[in-house]
Amino acid sequence: MNKKKILFVTLARIDDINVSGIYSDLISKFISEGYDATIICPIERRFGLKSRIIISNGLKIIQVKSLNIQKTNFVEKIISTFIIEFIFLRAFHKNCINEDYDIGLFTTPPIFITNFIKFIAKKRVKIKYLLLKDIFPQNALDLKIISKHSPFYLYSRFIETKLYKSVDFIGCMSKANLDYVFNNNYINKFKLEINPNTIDVSKYPTKQKLKKNYKELKLIYGGNLGIPQNPILISKFISKIELLENITFKIIGSGTEFNFLEKFIKNNNINKTHISSNLPKATYFSELEKADLGLIFLNEEFTIPNYPSRLLDYLYFDLAIISNTDINTDITDFIKNANVGKCFYGEKDLDNMILEIKKIKENSNYLESFTQNSYISMIKNFNIDISFDLINKKIKK
Repeated sequence: MNKKKILFVTLARIDDINVSGIYSDLISKFISEGYDATIICPIERRFGLKSRIIISNGLKIIQVKSLNIQKTNFVEKIISTFIIEFIFLRAFHKNCINEDYDIGLFTTPPIFITNFIKFIAKKRVKIKYLLLKDIFPQNALDLKIISKHSPFYLYSRFIETKLYKSVDFIGCMSKANLDYVFNNNYINKFKLEINPNTIDVSKYPTKQKLKKNYKELKLIYGGNLGIPQNPILISKFISKIELLENITFKIIGSGTEFNFLEKFIKNNNINKTHISSNLPKATYFSELEKADLGLIFLNEEFTIPNYPSRLLDYLYFDLAIISNTDINTDITDFIKNANVGKCFYGEKDLDNMILEIKKIKENSNYLESFTQNSYISMIKNFNIDISFDLINKKIKK
């Protein structure tokens, strides 16, 4: 009996599917269920590596050299996003031209893969499934990076709608995400389903259950540091944390605004906030385990409902969650309904956010009323089996 095959195309660099991540966990789940998998992904020039192929049991990872796509300036991001389709096409033609696949999984970003999808459809990729992880170009419009009347926006919007039409199914991260896509596009609703960010908890380290020292409240932020995370607001938050006793803040991440925040901390003689980048995953997990409260920041100008995946790491390590976001994301609905933390909205709510953190610091029972729900709610809502089952059912039909 021939094994079923899956093709996975993403901008995220994947070296090893045994390392925890929302994409690597999904692919390893398929392989554990008897699939063969081929991954096509870029190696950005900042890593200084050549194109290469990594092969192991049931898995082929085709890494193709590209310009920098993530954590770079807007101009290079746009150029590299435009040409990545041709890089993927060349890699597929060179390495996969004689292969047939039961399903192709594609992630956004980027949206500029419609010709790639059209090409592989001719090569008998039976089902085309889009994992929608951001909504472009509206996100750039919200942040005033581009104008609604610019040729680039108009072209990108055309490509976006074309992409939605070219796939068979679209997995949206949340209900608000799904509603937004449906209400702003001419699209058959049967294509859409809620397919959340999910993880395989078996890949996470065994929690040490460290005894917490409630004399000091430890805050942490892990993930991207760009305009979408509202760096100006984060800098004002840092200044307010500096004035509080027995509260510390660690920022672990990278992105276009990392240098801005690093300079802000240095130039303002900040002592209670520390920032670092490029930590090994194991070290990052160790920092999460020592923390008490995980922070989520989203730019308040967003009209699209983002759903940051860093939430899942926080929940696994039993952290309470404090968010400061736009009013459109429904990650706040989860935080409230699961009773894992509190939600705030933009700079106008920053002082209330600080008061809540002080309240948590002063009452360990109040903190534990959130943390006791974190892991349970993660297993219930973001387990890898949820995503796998949704996609696998499409293949079995």
